[in-house]
Amino acid sequence: MTRPLVWWLLCLIPALATAQDEPLRLGFKGELLSLSQTQVIAREPLPADLQTPLGSVWKLFVYGWLVETNAHEPAYECRGQSKDEVYCCTAGGKIERDQALVKSCGLYFEPQRLGIAGADWRTYWQARQAPEWLLDLPSLQPATRVSVAELLKVLAVMPAQDQARRVLLDVVLKAADGNVVGELGGRLRVKTWSWLGDQDPSSRQGGFAGWTVDGTPVWA
Repeated sequence: MTRPLVWWLLCLIPALATAQDEPLRLGFKGELLSLSQTQVIAREPLPADLQTPLGSVWKLFVYGWLVETNAHEPAYECRGQSKDEVYCCTAGGKIERDQALVKSCGLYFEPQRLGIAGADWRTYWQARQAPEWLLDLPSLQPATRVSVAELLKVLAVMPAQDQARRVLLDVVLKAADGNVVGELGGRLRVKTWSWLGDQDPSSRQGGFAGWTVDGTPVWA
């Protein structure tokens, strides 16, 4: 088993935790696919009302903003003052932008730390015809529920997509994945996410959002 595939399995644990009871749902090219661990078992048009928690994917949009606006923000320095620094660095260390995206360091991408003004953010994304949930900076929170169709649409035109794809988790699908490889190609570049369960807040749900190797947006 290759190292990238090990990362693939580890990062999808939240999404696949109940895989025996419920298949993985994947939004791709206007369709909603239901996947077992080896094959596509069902497909249907992507429902317009299908929603997902934004989860960690909000960091991807802040990353795109920073790249596209040619920002020169400072590194985040870990001082042991927040439990969330476990996703960033050890006390006394620091983390830069690309590594912060890979490690999902939310403290790095906090708009207040970066000095992002809500009005500037709205103007920027309005010019790119982004959905309403992306225009409102305070709404850019893990718990915010968004349309999967809108999420895929904005990923397709996201600024700094090339840079993001270079640093995101590189997922290699093995040949034994059969129909899954046929649908998605052999590689993905994704940002994993997890959040509280819809029905049971004590449980977790999760998946990923990103792109196939040719830049087609994908969500799970």
